[in-house]
Amino acid sequence: MNCSVDYAAVKKILQLEVSRVTSSSCLLPSDYCLRPPQMKRCSHDTDIVYSCAIAFKLAPVLKLPAIDIAKQLVTALGEKFYCRPLGIYLNFQVEVVSSGWIYFWLKEESLAAWLQQLIFLGDAGMGRWGDRETRRRGDAETRRWEADDLFPMQYAHARCCSLLRLAHRQGIIDWELDIISSNSPKTDKNPNSQFPIPNSQFSILLVHPAERRLIAQIVDVKDALSNQGQIQGVKLAKELSKAFEQFYSSCRIWGEVKSQTPQLAQARLGLVAVTQILLRSLLQEQLGILAPVEL
Repeated sequence: MNCSVDYAAVKKILQLEVSRVTSSSCLLPSDYCLRPPQMKRCSHDTDIVYSCAIAFKLAPVLKLPAIDIAKQLVTALGEKFYCRPLGIYLNFQVEVVSSGWIYFWLKEESLAAWLQQLIFLGDAGMGRWGDRETRRRGDAETRRWEADDLFPMQYAHARCCSLLRLAHRQGIIDWELDIISSNSPKTDKNPNSQFPIPNSQFSILLVHPAERRLIAQIVDVKDALSNQGQIQGVKLAKELSKAFEQFYSSCRIWGEVKSQTPQLAQARLGLVAVTQILLRSLLQEQLGILAPVEL
């Protein structure tokens, strides 16, 4: 059995919507078999941006310039895409450059809502990764690494858990945590309290380069988990834990941040919570090793 596809990933949402619109349009011949279009997240300092070259792929089939095809697709696509697993719409700014590339800029309020829903759903938003074949590949991958290579990833997960427990005890967050037994934040409250900042303030509060790098890495991990091929769990966990440690060393939560800008402290704890959920999934479900809640 193949591992389940993570349909909550931003890249997968874009692929599904572009495929749907392209297939349902009058552009393609009825016998043309359209494969999911390639989406590449662009390197960007602050924004989540994807590029798509589907117009170039269709140009020889339709015998039209790529730029014309791209413009027709963008008109049909609109800018609001529904993410069924999370129950939210993601808004994009969609642009076509002169050559025919299509660019999708995820708007900040949608990025905030996406992160919020990942926290609200916890493990339920990660898909199912526990089939025998996935665990077998994960075990084989883990054996190629020394324990010292895996420990930083486990340590990062334990640190996330410790930070969330401390924040809960001090009343910075009011989420009902059950990290000890399930390793993920859980709640019976309104999901709007999970990422406790107005979506409109997301781009104002989370502006530090380390915050944006961690957010980008979170998006990349979810995108990687959406692939139906073999997933490099160790590499993903290593890169995510590294981005988290850089974030933690650069972005304070307690002290003046907690007392003077509590919304910023809560927003940063939201990133800690998403990181914990992803690390737990990578360590336990993908690699079959312990995701400790404390060390």
